[in-house]
Amino acid sequence: MSEATTVIDAIKWRPGMYLGVKSLTALYQFLNGYQMACGLHQIEDDRLGLRIPPDFHDWVAYRTHFQESTTGWCNMIVTTTKSEEDAFDRFFELLEEHAHRVPRVVAEIIGPNSCTNRDCLVPPPERVHLVKFTEDPGFFALHGNKDWSDSFYPYLSWMHGLYGGEWVIHDEASYSEMLRENQEWERKLEERLGIRGEDPAP
Repeated sequence: MSEATTVIDAIKWRPGMYLGVKSLTALYQFLNGYQMACGLHQIEDDRLGLRIPPDFHDWVAYRTHFQESTTGWCNMIVTTTKSEEDAFDRFFELLEEHAHRVPRVVAEIIGPNSCTNRDCLVPPPERVHLVKFTEDPGFFALHGNKDWSDSFYPYLSWMHGLYGGEWVIHDEASYSEMLRENQEWERKLEERLGIRGEDPAP
């Protein structure tokens, strides 16, 4: 392994040497062990290149068409591929995509509120960008504020914590598709539970 190559790159090309088998689950367990050791020894740097981006769970949910990411990136990839070997390759494809993704702002919310009174403990962000990276269903809400975590949402009505504000649409076609997806989800929810959702935006 050359000096410029990270351990994660070496594992990609020679998984048998590091993991004993070409398997995403084996890689996931390897990475979990590394992260646990870093935590126990209070190691902050990532000189080996083994830290997975914290929003990678959301990225994988977005690209694999899961509605949320709580099952974890490993399970989502394994579930949507034919074998552990295919899942291993797909992981690196998604990691590469994540590193080079380019956001497309579909809409933004200017001056939203985070509560209905003036005693909010966490002030709202000045604006929120609703972003897509591909044509997959769903979008990301980017807040530009350290007090608000950027999040993936499969539907507009799943957004929470912010209210009101001025909505500015930048990509009419994509926004219309997001509305259509939301309406379809609400229709199916109404059929299952007998409830009707409200429009998520003006």
